[in-house]
Amino acid sequence: MRKLKLCGWILALAAPLFGQLDDNTLTVTASRTSLLQPDQALFLVNLTADVSASLDDVVAALQGSGITAADLGGVGSLLSAPAAPNSPTLTTWTFSLAVSFSQMNGTLSALAAIQQNLAKAGNGMDMTYYLQGTQISAALQAAQTCPLTALVGSAQSEAQQIAAAAGRKVGPIVGMSDGTSVSGGFISGVIAVARTGDFSQSLSTFLLGSAPSPSCSMTVEFKLL
Repeated sequence: MRKLKLCGWILALAAPLFGQLDDNTLTVTASRTSLLQPDQALFLVNLTADVSASLDDVVAALQGSGITAADLGGVGSLLSAPAAPNSPTLTTWTFSLAVSFSQMNGTLSALAAIQQNLAKAGNGMDMTYYLQGTQISAALQAAQTCPLTALVGSAQSEAQQIAAAAGRKVGPIVGMSDGTSVSGGFISGVIAVARTGDFSQSLSTFLLGSAPSPSCSMTVEFKLL
């Protein structure tokens, strides 16, 4: 099970999952959740090409952007309009590209240059790109760990309060298990219009939503005295 080292903790002690008073045990779950700050910008890149173009051709056309075949999100066909039956059938290739904030300006410049080069090449390829939002990288999430000792201490404090209310005392631990999870999605910052050049007026228009919230928990079973 992956461990998370969560900074900026918000302590959330859950109510007991169940109290088994008939066999003199009490089970309590303690959990902690952190709000990690996004560290990546997420781009959506669409490249339209002739239906005969392969994935290798498309990735080659995007060289310099950092996009690889692994970033492909989908492929769709654009059929000729009835008014222009002789127009070529085109295919749109959609890619998702996540880069660190420090690489964002360089990526914008690279995409703008590729777009201009495709327009000049006259090879039937056309590209649009969107600055879609921000997200927390998998590397940042994986670098976190759970403070298991603190969770056990929190569960014990909760158990003592519950046991005292019932006129009992908390004894030794007879069992425990831990868990981790990540809830939420990337920070939404969708820019509705497909930009074809300078993003400088758009970078400040992010609409911040809810960030993923990595959390871990510890379920502890105590003997009641």
